[in-house]
Amino acid sequence: MKQIFSKILDNSAGLAVIAVALGIVAMALMFVIFDNAFDNPRPGSEVVSQLAQNSQEGLAEGELFPLHIRGIPAPFISPGDGSALGYVFLDITLEVAGDEARQKAEAALDGLIMDFTEQVSKSGVGMPSRPGVVDYDRLARIFMELAQAEVGGRGIARVVIQASQES
Repeated sequence: MKQIFSKILDNSAGLAVIAVALGIVAMALMFVIFDNAFDNPRPGSEVVSQLAQNSQEGLAEGELFPLHIRGIPAPFISPGDGSALGYVFLDITLEVAGDEARQKAEAALDGLIMDFTEQVSKSGVGMPSRPGVVDYDRLARIFMELAQAEVGGRGIARVVIQASQES
């Protein structure tokens, strides 16, 4: 048995076969171990308007329409000197109630994105206590306030913000 192993290990072709086999085993283990990493939902936050939380009576009449905004860049800001440390790309879903609110939101979408980007570029996306972790709740509240001011409080049902798949 010892002679067989020494013969295989002395042969460079045998070493290559062993290396390839170990590589295949390592790749199989990586797929097994990290399989859940791609199936887990992206982190995010949802903010529901007070009118939608209490009852449907406060919201504007009509169907709920989701408006999707993809890939908004937002910076992580250094608490020390205020410089940008990096960026995250955000996907935002704005849900509006009624056709009138949908039309207003679609017309105001570019301005909403600019206002949101401007506000976030000053404060950053990080949590105050942990600047490297995205504060999705705060970002969703900011976008909700901007959307309610632009479209009207009765027209905005909810805002969902999450990390973009493109990032």
